[in-house]
Amino acid sequence: IYVQGIPEHSPYTKYWIFRKGNAYVDPKTKEFLGFAALHIGQTELIKSGDSNTPATFLITEARREVLKNDRLMPRTSEIEIKDFEPKLPQRLIHGQLISVLDGVTQIGQYQVVVIDRGSRNGLRVGDILAIAQVGREVKNPTPETNKAYIKLPNERAGELMVFRVFEKVSYGLVLQATRPIHLLDIVANPD
Repeated sequence: IYVQGIPEHSPYTKYWIFRKGNAYVDPKTKEFLGFAALHIGQTELIKSGDSNTPATFLITEARREVLKNDRLMPRTSEIEIKDFEPKLPQRLIHGQLISVLDGVTQIGQYQVVVIDRGSRNGLRVGDILAIAQVGREVKNPTPETNKAYIKLPNERAGELMVFRVFEKVSYGLVLQATRPIHLLDIVANPD
């Protein structure tokens, strides 16, 4: 592939390939939380470019098709996997599932999810959170109460463990699913 914008004397020869993904938005406040970065693959510098000529790279790994406008980021170090222990959050957490990797609509055990809470909310790597299925609104069977619809209670649907924390969002692994889990279901401190 040919890449523009790589400094002529870059100290890096290996790069990650990323693509800008969907925006993460807090479902309640509508605050912009960030963008997903889709990991596409890896590449190595073959020939440096200059201000007039793009650099030449060899794709060494591709998980998806590499497209025009994908971005490169230097591989300054390998991702470090740190040891951590599962634990309860130190602060009160109340958030929602806002995305799931690979875009499925129903979420099950061992799937990676994105939640709308991060380090600014007190989340840490290893925190265990309960997942609650949001109660539906149903037609009131006793209309004489002057309520056309009633909201059913939220029901516990599983647990997740946070494994990556950013300022405004975190990634979690669903450890247990006792009923279907969906986007916008609630995550909170376990009882």
